[in-house]
Amino acid sequence: MFPFAGKAVEIADRSGADFADIRVVETRRQTLSVRNGEIGAINDSVTLGFGVRVLYKGAWGFASSDVMTAGEVARVSRLAIGIAKASASLKGRPVRLAAEPVYRDFWQTPFIKDPFSVPVEKKLTLLFAIDRVLRKDRRIRSAVSGMNFIREHQWHMTTEGSEIEQVLLSSGAGFEANAIDKGEAQSRSYPSPHGGQILSMGYELIESLDLAGNAER
Repeated sequence: MFPFAGKAVEIADRSGADFADIRVVETRRQTLSVRNGEIGAINDSVTLGFGVRVLYKGAWGFASSDVMTAGEVARVSRLAIGIAKASASLKGRPVRLAAEPVYRDFWQTPFIKDPFSVPVEKKLTLLFAIDRVLRKDRRIRSAVSGMNFIREHQWHMTTEGSEIEQVLLSSGAGFEANAIDKGEAQSRSYPSPHGGQILSMGYELIESLDLAGNAER
């Protein structure tokens, strides 16, 4: 991906920019949920795109696209340069960047088990097991359990020579039961409300939460 990104850096350098960088981001998201004994959602998507920033005479220009071709990265780079030049003609105080050394590095979220390698069937089996426990009590009118996984692969390149590649991974899961009885409504969730527990980990997070073991409680 760095040869692709290098086109933007080359064009910005030739334009006389003070600084420029490009960030290419590929994101995969997987969401699964079970609601009241049925599959609520199964989504698995991948997006890919890039953004270019240019600093010209103390002013920023930004442009982006999701078309991954050499012609498009050249067009977007020139667009960012044009915006930066237009901004420079109207700027107040110029932007000054702090001095930074050149970095060439790779970093990845530490994990034990890749959540995207775990079969969807296994994940759904766990969610349905939770659902069955939650709905044993007749007062439970709504039961929802779910999992979310995100992997973001980034490539960052600058006119100063930095090349940084990162793979950022997060996993999350949780469930909620809503009960109604004698005119009173109550909700309980585990391990936390608003989507459950989400951490920078792999599928080992799901296994550590003991979701099924806490459903009865």
